[in-house]
Amino acid sequence: MVTKKHPKACIIMATYNGEKYLREQLDSIIAQTYKDWVLYISDDGSKDNTVKILKEYQKKLGKDKLIITKNSRSKHGAKENFCFAIDTAPEADFYFFSDQDDVWEKDKVKLQLEEIEKLSGPSLVYCDGKIVDENLKPITEKTISEQFSKIPKKKPLNRSVFANRVAGCTMCINRELLEAAKNLNPEKIIMHDFYIVLYALSFGNLVFLDKVLNLYRQHGNNAMGAGVDYVQTSLKTKISKFFNKNFHKKWREDTRKYLVQAEHLIEKNPDKENPVMEKFIKISKYKNGAHRVISFYINHYRTEDWWVLIERGF
Repeated sequence: MVTKKHPKACIIMATYNGEKYLREQLDSIIAQTYKDWVLYISDDGSKDNTVKILKEYQKKLGKDKLIITKNSRSKHGAKENFCFAIDTAPEADFYFFSDQDDVWEKDKVKLQLEEIEKLSGPSLVYCDGKIVDENLKPITEKTISEQFSKIPKKKPLNRSVFANRVAGCTMCINRELLEAAKNLNPEKIIMHDFYIVLYALSFGNLVFLDKVLNLYRQHGNNAMGAGVDYVQTSLKTKISKFFNKNFHKKWREDTRKYLVQAEHLIEKNPDKENPVMEKFIKISKYKNGAHRVISFYINHYRTEDWWVLIERGF
């Protein structure tokens, strides 16, 4: 009989001054119906009782079940901390990303594992969730996937270049995809989950599990949030933005970030063809703003949300 050397699932959590909500999330992970997991936590130098709470739970669960490390790199922040955690995570078959302030439904790990086990190659399965306030009360009728906009069926990679459509806290990825996300340069990506989505759409599988399995807590101290829908903006506001030079300047700066992230994906995978991202890089470097914007639209990098393109565009 072969003895298993590693757990089937590794849950990666990045923490920083999370004492207020941390216990609820830890309790929801412990309450998972699927038990073959290890929780790997990277703390980013918390100054409150976060580490104290983690050690308290570690004492109950054991050091093999709850592993605590510290982001030892020179640069800090949610992105940098998650990148460090990805690079140093223990071996497992599948990986989940966890925020420090959410709450998981008890079957989250079980159901996502059942879906991802059906796939081969670098794969990602993401679930849905409720957007809630600090007291876990819904703050919108929209789910996480609706707020982020679901991955479209037509031209999914093209239409995901300008927007991260999958929240990291809803993801389950296999080891092959985790390996592809190692050794990222945090300065060249917008966020670890954004890069992972682009990689999965470029070279692997991305599947949506249409089940609400996560309570996505929004409060004043979120490192990242659910954001605000552009479609809620009035026509008057859209038109005013069209003539706002500062808004267009910000758009150009943001576009530069998307370009750098796309280039990083290409440079990390030089032996893999990626015509969609290569085309995006080429268009991003067009000197004429109108030419650039129209080309983005024609090539489906922007479609349904075309007003965003116009109001940001030149």
